[in-house]
Amino acid sequence: MVRDSTGRFHQRPYYSVQELDDECEKVISAFLQARHGKIEFPISTDDLTALIESETADLDLYADLSGFGPKVEGATVFSPGGKPSVKISRELSADERRENRLRTTLTHEYGHVHFHNFLFDPALGYVKSPLDRGAKGKLSKNAIAEGIINNVRKTIIRDQLTDPRFYSQMSALLEDLIQQSRLEAAAYEEFLKKAEALVKQLAQKQSQDGVPASLHGRREAAVLYNNLGFLPATTFQCPADESVKAELALDIDYSIRECAPAGWKGDQAREAQVLNTLYPLLDRDRDATRALFEIIKNQPGY
Repeated sequence: MVRDSTGRFHQRPYYSVQELDDECEKVISAFLQARHGKIEFPISTDDLTALIESETADLDLYADLSGFGPKVEGATVFSPGGKPSVKISRELSADERRENRLRTTLTHEYGHVHFHNFLFDPALGYVKSPLDRGAKGKLSKNAIAEGIINNVRKTIIRDQLTDPRFYSQMSALLEDLIQQSRLEAAAYEEFLKKAEALVKQLAQKQSQDGVPASLHGRREAAVLYNNLGFLPATTFQCPADESVKAELALDIDYSIRECAPAGWKGDQAREAQVLNTLYPLLDRDRDATRALFEIIKNQPGY
């Protein structure tokens, strides 16, 4: 470890080229041996994604990274005390011509995951904070709480378009968490329990509470089900019966998978085909169609 001149950390790691080479060879060899029973090169793209998934809370290969900057193709989001999440630009993943660029981006982000995640472990106290600190430079309880809250808030803001109803519920839970963080120190353990539960829900990106069994394991259909009753609508009426609503969600899910052309996201003509598919399923309601289309467009599974 060496002193961090940027001021973001107390110290930062320094690796020689040989150390990096040795560690990477050890990691990939062990991974390939465990996954395939043998070590063969070159490494497939599927193996690269599986390697990242083995050390992260989530890998999103079709993320909208426009909020990170105009040329950002990959991002690693660290969570104090938890596993990081990796985001890859959907423009990169959806273009077969950019396979090599996708592979180098995956590898780059894995480097952050494997070599940098320990820096964000609150127990080790590497991350600096403008808030008060405890003894020996370790983060105080206030600093840890603030870090958790900020990371949860960023996740909700970044991903809310993928499932507005779910992230609205998560926002309400976050407000409860913020209130809990302001209580006396005696309540700190309770805050950590609630924070852990909330982070797990966010990592799952979905709650099974209230979702019919027919939709379990069908993430996109469950997202549709959760949001049908909250669409702006003029003629569309969401079915009151849960089984009928679940059937509608499955019909929409099936129709999108069958009718949406390849590479439709971002292509005006192809997006129009998806809108035309949705329109009759939502009682020819333009407002409801447009609102649900935006949710569908933000689903990596479509």
